[in-house]
Amino acid sequence: MQFKLLTKMTVIKEDINKQKCDGCSDCCQYATVIIKKPKTRLDLEEIIWQILHDMELEVDHEGDWLLTIYCPCSALDKNGLCSIYDRRPEICRRHQHTECARYSSIQPKHLIKTQEEFLDFINSQPELKKIYELPK
Repeated sequence: MQFKLLTKMTVIKEDINKQKCDGCSDCCQYATVIIKKPKTRLDLEEIIWQILHDMELEVDHEGDWLLTIYCPCSALDKNGLCSIYDRRPEICRRHQHTECARYSSIQPKHLIKTQEEFLDFINSQPELKKIYELPK
């Protein structure tokens, strides 16, 4: 009996998400991955390289480092809709509209889009500034 209730709740959640997402494919335009906090100058240089390749860095309120890579999903059709909606991956099914910038009021602690912003961020963080300084 409990299984049927969960199934019904899942369907209701999915219906709400489908309604909220109707006509929007913003979350299908990028991928976000968690990266390790940099420990070396080379780690910092790699993040600079990524930012220079149109990626964004977010450091969230929990201290996680997230890299956003702009790359539209290959399953989007010419109208920007999911062409495999009924067969989409589980990660797509689990994504809730409340996680979307369109509906969420949660803002990143640090959102870094340019090399200059990242260098300013490094200089504002004593442990990163120490790593990035060139040896004398």
